Amino acid sequence: MSPQHEHQDERVRVCHKAVELLAAREHSQAELRRKLKQRFPESDDIDAVIAQMVAEGYLSDTRYAEARVRASLSRGHGPLMIRQKLQAAGVDAALAEQVLEDAAVDWMESARAVLVARFGSQAPQDRRETARRARFLSGRGFASDIIGRLLLE
Repeated sequence: MSPQHEHQDERVRVCHKAVELLAAREHSQAELRRKLKQRFPESDDIDAVIAQMVAEGYLSDTRYAEARVRASLSRGHGPLMIRQKLQAAGVDAALAEQVLEDAAVDWMESARAVLVARFGSQAPQDRRETARRARFLSGRGFASDIIGRLLLE
């Protein structure tokens, strides 16, 4: 087989793997690139395949970020954790901010719902319990100003 045919075969394999990964779930460009490089470490076709996937609409960082935000919100995550997850996936910070803003989430209400789901609606009985709840909300990615206002209610 000629080197040109081998190169085309390699590109087809990279493309098939990219489609397979995208069929399972949305990926950011950085995530898909990392996974393809793990699978095809010597391939020069990865960037071209990713560009093709973007051009054809199969791959979109915006769509990925929107899906990730929805999933994180349903799990009770706060804005700090969501931003961190998007950043770790290689999503541009400006895009992450825009998607979070477009989600139009009332973070105070979201934190309240998470807190009630975990601890019930009874107010904390002492400082120790208040600190425990604050640590819980902080671990979920809520900002300290929201936590403070919520626990002082």
